[in-house]
Amino acid sequence: MIAQMLRWFISAACLLGLFVSVNPKLNAAVYNASLDVNLFGYLNQNDIPTIGGFSSAPTASVNAYVYLQNRFPGIYGTSLAGTTYSNWNRTAQSLAGRNYMDTANNGTTFIRDQIYGNVSYTNATVPNVNVFGGQTILADGFDWTPDRPQPPFIQQVYPTWQSLYFAMLQQKAILIDIYFPGLNPGTHTVTGTSFYWNDIDDDGLIELPEGAVIDFIDPLDPGDGPDPQGNVRPKRSFGRVYEELLPPGTVGGDRRLKFIYETPGTGFRSTSEGYIASVFYIHPVPEPSSIAVFSIGVSGWYLRSLGRKKKSKDL
Repeated sequence: MIAQMLRWFISAACLLGLFVSVNPKLNAAVYNASLDVNLFGYLNQNDIPTIGGFSSAPTASVNAYVYLQNRFPGIYGTSLAGTTYSNWNRTAQSLAGRNYMDTANNGTTFIRDQIYGNVSYTNATVPNVNVFGGQTILADGFDWTPDRPQPPFIQQVYPTWQSLYFAMLQQKAILIDIYFPGLNPGTHTVTGTSFYWNDIDDDGLIELPEGAVIDFIDPLDPGDGPDPQGNVRPKRSFGRVYEELLPPGTVGGDRRLKFIYETPGTGFRSTSEGYIASVFYIHPVPEPSSIAVFSIGVSGWYLRSLGRKKKSKDL
């Protein structure tokens, strides 16, 4: 009983913080959600033998698994990725194999294979506890197949900022596929850690001057290993995002999230502009208190959206 009351007390506190962050002033909304960066792994894709140059998806997935282990130790223990850097490396190599992401065979990880591999691996390793979700456009041109069909939990649309924001409020592990047209390989996978946006004109559309950012652990520059005291230091990188309006009737929606890499030291992608092609979420079956926080948070956002529509009609 005491534990239950404590969970509901924490939920109420979270709700208060949510409403303060969503409506800090009369004419603008600030959306701010984050995961604890210190819970993530810091595996570098360049440390994976032979395939390091194109193994961002297996590497980003392992760094997300470490987060799940640390965030939900009673559920995952250390089963997903282990506790040492060499364990993480071996897990990434396993994910890159034919049974999962097929990265080594294809010389890249297709978006469908990143999702298929993560679902297959996590369910095989820790069954009956995982919940998945996501929004995906197969920008790399490789469609779902009979062996790797589109999962029922995947929406085939351009990922939205609302999806990212609410996933972070729910503390999910988040894998983001950024697609860079004209580059080979064109897809780079990172592990999402936070989302921030000040909707200055309160129109619900992310515009470039509003400075919205997503933070992430980048497999190309994930941080440093333990210092002499044993402290780990994952590195949070960031990129600006804004919404690009698409022509009416575009398959996947009328807008997409453009991405501008702003973190130096990450190779040729540091100055390339792309867009978010896929977001994929992993989390354990949520507790009732988490469901309550999320449901009321969604309700608050929905009511604010209705108020915004009414205001535009009145004008």
